[in-house]
Amino acid sequence: MNKTKNRFSLNSESGFTLVELMIVVAIIGILASIAIPNYQKYQARSRQTEAKISLAALYTAEQGYVVEASTYSMCLQNIGYQPTGNLIYYATGFDGAADTGLCGPTGATACNQYYSAGTATACAATGSATSAFQYDATAKVAQAAVLTASNTLAGTTMNQSTFTGQAKGNVTSSGAVYDTWTVNQQKTITNTVSGI
Repeated sequence: MNKTKNRFSLNSESGFTLVELMIVVAIIGILASIAIPNYQKYQARSRQTEAKISLAALYTAEQGYVVEASTYSMCLQNIGYQPTGNLIYYATGFDGAADTGLCGPTGATACNQYYSAGTATACAATGSATSAFQYDATAKVAQAAVLTASNTLAGTTMNQSTFTGQAKGNVTSSGAVYDTWTVNQQKTITNTVSGI
């Protein structure tokens, strides 16, 4: 009787060699080196949605306010601007240095004022470092975590009939370049500096 050896018996010595195992580890390493940066870029792009939503809300508040007061205003809280969701990555609004003094119903008063029935009221900062949203004296609003010196909103503009608001933040772990978006009175939302 001819006895043949069963290859799948418990006494079989088949298995993976060290070389085969190292090849699999190398392939996994190559795939990970490609996938991880792509995932991080995708994650940063999804974070940019916060800027777009905040700027759309800013546009809506400004358009509603200009109908009532015949002017735009940097006084975000008073004009009805309230960020939606949780601000994590961006500071949104206007830089106080952009106050041209060409706002108000007559176009001759400060833009960082709130005008109600023709009367100008100073725009005061509200909130605290522990509150969810903090409005500061330079007319921007952000979660306290992103209110830093790097998040000045230089480049914003405003007068009685036009404005350019801005959202600026860090959407990557490097923090080397701040992602910057703008919106104007025509609701043109533009990524002026890509932080990705």
